[in-house]
Amino acid sequence: MPTQTTETPPPAVAAPAPAPAAALAPQPFAAPAAARLATELIADGALSLPLRVDGAVDWRAAAAALDLAAAGSIAVAAALADHYLAVAAVAIHGDADQRAEAIATGAAGHALAIPVAPPGHAAGEPQLLDGQLSGEGLAIPPELPLGTLLVRAQDERGERVALLLDAAAPGVRIADGRVDLAAVPVGDAELLPRWSEERLLGASALLHAAVSVGATIALLEDGARFAATQGQPWAGRTYASLIHDPHVIRGFGHSRAHAHAARAALDRAVEAAEAADAVHAALAAQALAADVAVAVGALLPELLGPTAAELEPLWTRLRALRAHTLRDPISWRHYSVGQQLLAADWSEPGLDPATPLPPAAPADGSVRTIESDAEAIAVARAYAAAIAPGAGVRDRDRSHGWEELALLGRSGLLGITVPAEYGGLDARQATIAEVVRLVGAADGSISQILQPHFGALEAILTAGTEAQRRFFFRQALSGRRFGNANGERGTKAAGDITTRLVPTLTGSYRVEGTKFYCTGSLSADWIAVTARDPAGNRSSALVQRDAANLELVDDWSGIGQRTTASGTTRLDGVEVQELHVLAQWRMAEGAHVSGAKSNLVHAAVNVGIGFGALAAGREYVLTRSRPSKDLGLESVLEDPHLVQRFGALHAKQQSAHALLLRAAELIGAAIDDPSPAVVSAATLAVAEAEAYGGDVALEVGSEVFALAGASASRSEVGLDRHWRDVRVHTLHDPAVWKFFQAGDALLSGAQYFGNRRNVI
Repeated sequence: MPTQTTETPPPAVAAPAPAPAAALAPQPFAAPAAARLATELIADGALSLPLRVDGAVDWRAAAAALDLAAAGSIAVAAALADHYLAVAAVAIHGDADQRAEAIATGAAGHALAIPVAPPGHAAGEPQLLDGQLSGEGLAIPPELPLGTLLVRAQDERGERVALLLDAAAPGVRIADGRVDLAAVPVGDAELLPRWSEERLLGASALLHAAVSVGATIALLEDGARFAATQGQPWAGRTYASLIHDPHVIRGFGHSRAHAHAARAALDRAVEAAEAADAVHAALAAQALAADVAVAVGALLPELLGPTAAELEPLWTRLRALRAHTLRDPISWRHYSVGQQLLAADWSEPGLDPATPLPPAAPADGSVRTIESDAEAIAVARAYAAAIAPGAGVRDRDRSHGWEELALLGRSGLLGITVPAEYGGLDARQATIAEVVRLVGAADGSISQILQPHFGALEAILTAGTEAQRRFFFRQALSGRRFGNANGERGTKAAGDITTRLVPTLTGSYRVEGTKFYCTGSLSADWIAVTARDPAGNRSSALVQRDAANLELVDDWSGIGQRTTASGTTRLDGVEVQELHVLAQWRMAEGAHVSGAKSNLVHAAVNVGIGFGALAAGREYVLTRSRPSKDLGLESVLEDPHLVQRFGALHAKQQSAHALLLRAAELIGAAIDDPSPAVVSAATLAVAEAEAYGGDVALEVGSEVFALAGASASRSEVGLDRHWRDVRVHTLHDPAVWKFFQAGDALLSGAQYFGNRRNVI
């Protein structure tokens, strides 16, 4: 069961007063002239990208250049994307001389372009007959100076070929974005040795996703500057300024989280492209980027207040962004992703299903020592595979899975966060998130049980003495697990603590109080009990489960996460030694990432449950769903709406995963550099990942019923388990306040450490 938030959200009125209007440029949202931007890009060497001398494509550099260009002009960025696509085509299909020609063209400040037939073009594609190339009325981007054409044509055999032509070759006429080819003589030197449209599909999707993402984030940042300096509140609102309106703040945060999810998905697609596995991730990234662009474009004018209606530069940029998202039908991008997902041989991107998994735990009953991050992820996959088959039955019967939890203890996963100097793995944050996600996809309750365990180890690391670290880290490495006892009923606010530590004459303490929402405590070896010490400071008493005067009551009755081994904990004078009491109040001092680490696990639980819901829905559709008799289909896989919707959900789920890993990377950066700005960036990234991932999982958990059909709603199918689990878990921290934090930081520059707000 979710633990309770210990800090109250910041008030909506905490935003700073707006800056003077003179601080903003006279024309907000005005972009530089396209010609000037194109000249600057050429001067900066943008056309020399992305083809390297060795013939490989530098996708990362290309995406970065498009991101920068899109902030200035979407039309110029789209033209640059087409140039990069042509360069990529030469890299993939051309020979060494043609690649050298492409490199020389870019170095000279000229672009490559792929002429296309505009909509409704009657003449059709160019024809290559008897060594002459002919075609008319083809369109090219006019924003960049042209040096070379990559022309796709049909030869006399009816096959698709591609040719590389000098833009100044005889018979080539170019004017006002139009290309006419009048019997252009060509030979083998111009003909690319091979050609495949399919191989360019992923490249095109990736490049134009970068344009959409860059333009969307730039618009959002410009909107935030306008709102903070010139935005006027809506009539009837009593806020001092537009950025004091909590709905505006949350709206900006919601948009920012979605834009960051699109960027994270793009980064994932770039990584896949560099591994020559681009198509699936790129199509998903382009579809999501377009969806986010459309959503942000629809919401942004409302967030900017009534004066937005008069901002013509804003509407010009919004129209350009919307037009760019229409160059490829997004519904068909979703459909393509759905086709891949629903293919019988589909496997998770980057995972080789032929690679055998290690055993979930040693066969001799000992506790595994995990020695690498890769091993931790492999063990998590094996453990998830071992516990998944019985998850539905455990949920139905409210069984706490004693065997599965014992297996977890022997797997070695409980010790992966222990620092290396104490014998642990000191796993990367991305590894921890991935371990929790994998377990969550199999069983959302057991993944939640990992949260208080890792949280207790973080408290020991941050607030414990050297003796406490040595003792309790050995416990974790021995397979012993920590639960928690934080929340209390009947207090004024969630997070209020009435449980007390009472000192004894022998130097120990007695713990007095009653707790609820005690995640994992019924089956844990140690229970971290939050209490006030004699001075009123927040402390944590680590109590053994079999301690005298400790009563654990199995009364958790939530609709989801039914088997988290939560319930009531009664402590009637439970004695604890001083070694077992942590000065938890120290964790509230200064800027640190402990809160972000804790919430990263919560975010991973959300994302994992979403993956589990989508996988369960996919399995049901492939094995049990039937088409409606009125559709006349042989299989549900012939239903384009079903396939398209699966693709859209999968794209969102993949972006939630990418956003989770982005947050983990930023925590890692904050561990290396614990300055307030870096810690706040990590905290906000985790907040976005948790809220966005929760929203996506809720959508997936609900939508799979519409895709699977009426028979999937039967209780014995258990498809509702995933939605119930994530619905309960997302109540841990209301997503609205996570989005609020992100929006507050964007609009006011506030920093966050956990749920604590700091204005700089």
